[in-house]
Amino acid sequence: MINKKLVFSILLSALFAGHTHATTYSFKTIDFPGSTSTKPASINASGQVTGNYSGGAFFYSSGTFTNIDIIGYYYCGSQNTCPYHVSTIPLSINDLGQVVGSRAWESHDPGPVSFLYSSTSGTSIKLTNTSYARDINNAGQVVGYGSPPIGSTLYYAGAYTYLSFTGDYNTFTFASGLNNKGQIVGTYYFWQDPAPQIRHGFVKNGGSYLTLDVPNAASTYGSSINSSGQVAGFNVDATGINHGYIYSGGAFKTFDVPGSIYSSSSNPGFPYPDPNLKINDKGQVSGTYTDVSGGFHGFVYSSGVVMTIDIPNATTTFVNDINASGQLTGYYVDNTGTHGFIATPILPPSSKKDCVKGGWKMFGFKSKEQCLRSIKRKHHRKHHETEDEEHTENQ
Repeated sequence: MINKKLVFSILLSALFAGHTHATTYSFKTIDFPGSTSTKPASINASGQVTGNYSGGAFFYSSGTFTNIDIIGYYYCGSQNTCPYHVSTIPLSINDLGQVVGSRAWESHDPGPVSFLYSSTSGTSIKLTNTSYARDINNAGQVVGYGSPPIGSTLYYAGAYTYLSFTGDYNTFTFASGLNNKGQIVGTYYFWQDPAPQIRHGFVKNGGSYLTLDVPNAASTYGSSINSSGQVAGFNVDATGINHGYIYSGGAFKTFDVPGSIYSSSSNPGFPYPDPNLKINDKGQVSGTYTDVSGGFHGFVYSSGVVMTIDIPNATTTFVNDINASGQLTGYYVDNTGTHGFIATPILPPSSKKDCVKGGWKMFGFKSKEQCLRSIKRKHHRKHHETEDEEHTENQ
């Protein structure tokens, strides 16, 4: 059960080319029972969520939380083992409800251990020692990187494949994500180069690697890849400022949130480059940016439009993931603690019935009349589109 539930509509301003657009979301707060801090990390197509709370890790589905925290053991004598707390960090959930992440011991540290949790069986298995699992696709393939990060690994059906951009130990290779076709995205650099080592994004498709370098950038990081092979990531310019990008069809499209100085975020607890930009199959990119005052805000980039996301009355908003339908998950901070959220896009009103009896409020309009005018404009545009199609057919 949820100890705090709040559902309301939030109007997000979208800034592009000097014009203001509006997207409306149905917004729901999700708090792990009894916890003052809930931080979702990933959301799948069904709206299931995984993440951390102040006491451990969770799996969330249809209003119910399940604790998936992992208890570790260390040898405290010649014959005894003693349980002790581990930090379980889930990072990705696929559409089957499988969760991957890593657990790290707070004492007697043998190194991080990657894990795979199944919501169907309710059990976890260890994947590899001294490793960080980063992403899982619907086929159950898992990518991550080792500690130290000399190479990354691909795990599938009990077998492991070593991943290295050069095929040897001359590069540090970090796999960040993969799609349902098994294409892998990440970042690599040559550790023997003099500092600062230049970072390069990459895409692995079958047995071949493609380097991603944004033109004129000092470094390029690869973060997420969708089923069409579009990549989201960020690049760092010569002044140290980060900029988001989408790589699609052999070309880069860079973008910035107005007023931002950092269009990405890093997951705490991971010592290596970990850009948190996510891209879904619609080509929508979600993430978090920092403003000039050091404040954190969420954003969604879609079809050339940047939408900034700030939860009302919150001092901080992080957007950590976006699913196939455009649902967002992340967390915000207010004067009562840190709270998780799910934001669901609301389709625009389709008829006058949607605007009456207070319905206009759910679509972010200021009045019923404003809602009705939007319906009229929609029908007007549709009428002209039909006339244009008929004119084209008669030519």
